[in-house]
Amino acid sequence: MLPLQLLAQDLPGEGSALNYRIIGFSFPGAPANTTHYRLEIAEGNYPEATAFEQHINKTINCNGSRAIAEVPAFGKEYTWRAVALATGGIATKMALHHFITLVVPRINDCEMRLKVTTPFDKPTDKYAFSDGNRALYNMKGDPVWFMPNIDGTQPNNFDIRDLKLSPTGSITFLGNNWPYEINYDGKVLWAAPKNPNAGTQGEGTFHHEFVKLNNGHYMVFGNELVAWHKCKAGDCDSNSIVSYNSSVKPDSTQILLIPFCTIIEYDAMGNIAWKWRSVNYFKHSDIFNHEGINGYANIDAHANAFYFDEKTKKIYVSFKDINRIVVLKYPEGTIVNEYGEHFKKGVPEKTNPQFSEQHAVRVSAKGYLYLFDNDINHASRLPSIVMFKEQGVPNAPLKELWSAQCAVGSEKIDADISRLGRQGGIATELPDNKMFVSMCFPYWNMFIMGLDKKVIWAATPQKYNITEKKWVANPSYRSSIINSRKELEQLIWNAEKNGINNLPGVQRPIKI
Repeated sequence: MLPLQLLAQDLPGEGSALNYRIIGFSFPGAPANTTHYRLEIAEGNYPEATAFEQHINKTINCNGSRAIAEVPAFGKEYTWRAVALATGGIATKMALHHFITLVVPRINDCEMRLKVTTPFDKPTDKYAFSDGNRALYNMKGDPVWFMPNIDGTQPNNFDIRDLKLSPTGSITFLGNNWPYEINYDGKVLWAAPKNPNAGTQGEGTFHHEFVKLNNGHYMVFGNELVAWHKCKAGDCDSNSIVSYNSSVKPDSTQILLIPFCTIIEYDAMGNIAWKWRSVNYFKHSDIFNHEGINGYANIDAHANAFYFDEKTKKIYVSFKDINRIVVLKYPEGTIVNEYGEHFKKGVPEKTNPQFSEQHAVRVSAKGYLYLFDNDINHASRLPSIVMFKEQGVPNAPLKELWSAQCAVGSEKIDADISRLGRQGGIATELPDNKMFVSMCFPYWNMFIMGLDKKVIWAATPQKYNITEKKWVANPSYRSSIINSRKELEQLIWNAEKNGINNLPGVQRPIKI
């Protein structure tokens, strides 16, 4: 049994098919007098040592029995081995192992690519996820990882959103509006359980934002449909909204079904640990004074982002269609602040001067609130990144500290920059006080900007338009960044972990 146990320590294992080029190699330890190891890699499949040794094109010296190395291409076969080196030049050559790197059309530079328009002026260990391309790229635009099939199937209409690195070194995303956590190999570590109430109360669907928390729990936006008895702005009250059930018969004239967001926290077993229902807030808010078509109240606030500040135990929720950010106290769920316009009966609505149709609210390391502002109030300007200081007083306005227009590096594919032409977007603060920005419709680019507003790197996810025979911007809901070699290594070594979806209490979602 000993040889089998030792063989199990070799990674990548014999005959592995990998969806990445930056690879974690590990191998069993050698005799006690070993001082260090040498990793040897050759492109090609070589069954015996003599031929392999004639084609070695990469060697790495390492102190321990594992190392990370990058191979040059997808769609290739490789042979590797480890050599244990001892004092006196004694070398113990270990067994040969073989693997292949897979290839899919979207990362072979014929269908999709990341076009770098402003390169870094020096080497960097940063990497960028593009959820539209379903791939991870280095800062030169070379793909190093792609998302394999999830749950054994991934048709062309498998929509990927919010693809990013988690605090524990896994990858989280929404796949066809379902929350998934996978490892580097694409193995599902966690997925949201099926909701037994799906279809009866409008629940069972997720949207926009999915995060893994530092305590190992998961937090995601859900939906709850409620029946709204239509009424004129200013004439509604809490009785206008009722729970949706099969006895309610919605129609287009008197009763509408409106999606109100929920925020759901799951534990690792798929149990609901905490939940917040926005309908409880809006039923007693000023939303009934928000006037829509023909004087009717417009109560669809459209939640599009949340951020859980785990240090202060506050959750910031962005409601795009009413230009408002609501701050919750966790776990109580009580409202501690609101930013944006408030609607009053009989008073014409104004526009929020600080932000409008905002997206991706966040809190900086210094405790400042910042967001991606689509700024529909100024159609002649591009979206902006805006940072504010909270005053610490309920309903006090935010104090703007810094803002920058997303002008440099953008690639626009629609001539209209009006209200309907600006959606989505995200900004992420980096440890060096720079901002990684991902623009959505209609710009689709990503870039890194300093607080001096200088863009130091920019790129655009692209796809090849066969009809027009040219490259065009590829829609990407959110791009994200791996900021350091340490973060990348954590992701790579997490590939050794097994999935946990076989734990009791976790129901796998229906295959997509």
